[in-house]
This record gives sequence, structure tokens and C-alpha cells, in this order.
Amino acid sequence: MNNTLNKNLMYGFIGGAMIAVIIALVFSGDSTDPISNGTGPKVTVYKSLSCGCCVNYISYLKKNGYDVTVVSTNDTADIKDKYNIPHNMQSCHTTVMDDVAIEGHVPLDAVTMIREQNPDLEVVALPGMPAGSSGMPGIKRGDFKIFALHDGAVTNSINF
Repeated sequence: MNNTLNKNLMYGFIGGAMIAVIIALVFSGDSTDPISNGTGPKVTVYKSLSCGCCVNYISYLKKNGYDVTVVSTNDTADIKDKYNIPHNMQSCHTTVMDDVAIEGHVPLDAVTMIREQNPDLEVVALPGMPAGSSGMPGIKRGDFKIFALHDGAVTNSINF
């Protein structure tokens, strides 16, 4: 009986400690952390404190040589408003490269392709969090529809 009580206390302590760490991370406020010193283009990723898939997209950028700065925040609405990203085009994080916002898990080759076709674009967007996209688990089922936006309006799209 004493052994069972000790196990229950240990499990309760570990569970409580894990919950405390999660709560501390969620409510820790905004932070800016340099993630890599890659030699490629400089990008800034604005992500929610509670989103895990954004970390996978950041790893994807780093693996491709990008110099990534991460801004973790409780509210990503400010950056989406700054770049005039409509609600139906939003995803979990926004990456800024030069003066262009990349909304969501957009593959880098698609970013290059759509930027070449639309030199005046302000936003490249892959709405939602589609399975199999860069940084997202799952299997890609068909092409992704990736959008070019200017002044909050779609100007072009590609299937990628």
C-alpha cells in the first residue's frame, strides 16, 4: 500500500510540474529569440506561443539556410493586420522576408515562383494548416492553392 501511495504521489508531482511548465510557456508574454545564424536570406517568423507546428516550419527554413529570427507572441493579429492579411487567408504564423509576408506553411519553391510572377505582391498565403505542407505532418493530397495578395486582395494564385 505504501508503495502504491508513493507512486501516486510521484505521478501527481510529475503531472503537476508538467502543467506548470505548459502554463508558464503559454502565459510568458512576448519574446524575440534569434534561432539561427544561417547565411541565406534573413526572415522573421511571428508565431503563437502555443503553436507547435510553427517550430517545424522554422526548422524547415533553417535547413534551407535561412537566417531566422522568431518572435513568439500571445497575439499574432497585429502582424496579420500590418500586412493586411484577410481572415480567410490566415494561418498559424507569418514569416516576413524582405517586405513580403509569407502566411502559413508555404513551400519555399512556391514562394520563389509566385514572387517571380507577381513582383508587386505583399503577401504569399497558404491558408489554414494543410497536411503535408512544409512543417506540417501528414501526407500531401493534391496540389496546394497558394495565393498572391496586394492591398488585401488576391491578385493571382498557383497550384503547387
